[in-house]
Amino acid sequence: MKRILSFIFIYLCYSVVSVAQMDTSSTNKLLELDLSQLVTTPSKVKFTQQESPGIVTLITEKDIKVSGANDLIDVLKLVPGISFHTDVQGVVGIGMRGIWGHEGKVLIMIDGQEMNELLYGNIAFGNHFDVSQIKKIEVVRGPGSSVYGGFAELGVINIITKEANDLNGVEVNSSFGSFQNAYAHRNVSVKAGKAFTNGKISLLGFVGQAQRSNQIYTTVYGTQTNLANNFSTNPSNLNFGFNYKNLTAKLILDSYSMKSRITYDTIEHIPLPTKFKSLNAEINYKIQLNSKVTITPKFQYINQKPWENIVSNSITNINLRAQKVLANIEGDYNPTRKVNLLFGVERFVQLAQNYEKAESPVFTADSSDKFKNFTTSIYLQGTVKHKIANLTIGGRYLHNDIFGAAFSPRVALTRTFNDLHIKFLYSEAFKTPTIMNIAWNPNIKPENTQVFEVETGYKLNSSIDFSVNAFSVLINHPIVYEYVNNKDFFRNHSQTGSIGLEGNINWHSEKVKLNFNYAYYSSNGRNKVDNYALLQNTNSVLGFANHTANLNATYNFTEQFSVNNIFSYVGSRYAYQFGSYNQVDDSFNPLKIDPTLQWNIFVNASDLFTKNFDLGFGINNILNQQIYFVQPYNSLNAPLPVYNRMFVLKIAYKI
Repeated sequence: MKRILSFIFIYLCYSVVSVAQMDTSSTNKLLELDLSQLVTTPSKVKFTQQESPGIVTLITEKDIKVSGANDLIDVLKLVPGISFHTDVQGVVGIGMRGIWGHEGKVLIMIDGQEMNELLYGNIAFGNHFDVSQIKKIEVVRGPGSSVYGGFAELGVINIITKEANDLNGVEVNSSFGSFQNAYAHRNVSVKAGKAFTNGKISLLGFVGQAQRSNQIYTTVYGTQTNLANNFSTNPSNLNFGFNYKNLTAKLILDSYSMKSRITYDTIEHIPLPTKFKSLNAEINYKIQLNSKVTITPKFQYINQKPWENIVSNSITNINLRAQKVLANIEGDYNPTRKVNLLFGVERFVQLAQNYEKAESPVFTADSSDKFKNFTTSIYLQGTVKHKIANLTIGGRYLHNDIFGAAFSPRVALTRTFNDLHIKFLYSEAFKTPTIMNIAWNPNIKPENTQVFEVETGYKLNSSIDFSVNAFSVLINHPIVYEYVNNKDFFRNHSQTGSIGLEGNINWHSEKVKLNFNYAYYSSNGRNKVDNYALLQNTNSVLGFANHTANLNATYNFTEQFSVNNIFSYVGSRYAYQFGSYNQVDDSFNPLKIDPTLQWNIFVNASDLFTKNFDLGFGINNILNQQIYFVQPYNSLNAPLPVYNRMFVLKIAYKI
């Protein structure tokens, strides 16, 4: 590692000198661009999508608005390589590139706040966060561990909400959805913001009620229940932002409450509650040492009660509190406008407390009901914008007092030739063991991931552009859940991974905007984890479709009136379901789920009747296809049916 860091340091020093000697009188192309179209998530340095050191999808506020999206699932499933699946208790989690990312492998951030829960690294999707609050989303498909740490192994989803400057007043949004025989959701959002001399303040609030589905759910054993009025997903959250000169403060209070008769592989006689509660707070202060150097001390505090169910003697009874206290000092050095050096050090402590004395979060000799561990990280990244190519090189070294060390280097080479761009990316990443990974196996070790990515894209003319990327992901020592001797357990398996292609085509005219994307993945024999494996097909894993595609088409009759059509294709998948049981050898075998095509239509009218009044109406799943969230590991949870035909009404007014 010392040789690697020495090489990085020498290279950066050389680059600073050589680039500083170049002619810097040319106009910076970034200044000629719409700043809202620049992305920072892959490296914390502003780049166009074509030059950024990552495979990035940018989703704008307008994209979300015209699509009629009801929640983050509707938005993110249109990104190639992203899919959604069911976990235990009907919780829905994310997959990326044919790999189950729900267990702390994909980092979800809102305004820089880490939203993954600390016990397992999960985040629950489905009517959880309000999409009308979003200014833009930057989705990075590929590792981010060198910049963001242990939850960014497969990707980073950076959600940036509206600030005071975007609001400058009060905005109210409401959304109503109805199935054919029951309500689907009813949500209300209020946003307020005000800019003042040297500062700004914003407050975003959201509350809602929803049903996951009104379909019949059938377990692998054949028992059934109607999910209508038996599966609710009710959110409430508050997002407060404050900025004065160089001081920034952020507070997010989030509560996501579920009630479901689905638990593990059985159906309960009444809906049981599951709550995810979180308080995320941050304060930072930028210190401008001179025109080239900025130092930013940051303090973060997270307090959570995920998976909470305080019903006594319930099969899902959990009452655990997790906390994280983090201190970080980050430096940003720009010797020229073409060179950036990012460096930092951080230390955090994670704490857990079990309030159910019958079960402890750590299996120690004294059966302690408390948990604590410390982690220290050092990271360094250099970015050079050179006339030959842009180079990003760096890494993060992490040490934990329980599981030891992890290291994640990265190298990215990107180049644009007028309308052509090319990227060569190599990253190593890690998924650090979470609190419960360690609690159930004190000998657990971090996962280590190697990712190669290549992307090329071309702008044919002012109306048409396309890009295609290929990737290879290999995860060594993946952390996998097991149920051993009637106890929950995590252990490191040998390997899993995937290879694949993702393509994207855009076409637009004065009235029409079209986007088509396609994603293919194959496990290619890389998966050695029995819980993910399919005996029928070594190129697939449980729950994932090898082929997915989306067509997103918008026709703008006027600047205020548009019609959007979305077609989403998901190929065949395998799942444990009723009929999987084989009496001959007393075993369960996955069965194939047929491909589905979902068609949504949404009509949006802005400034209708009066200025700042918007109205939208849509129909989701017009073809009334049977859409499933499928469990991507062997826990004998049957596919969760959702998304039958639904009617949607959206109203927005800005004061």
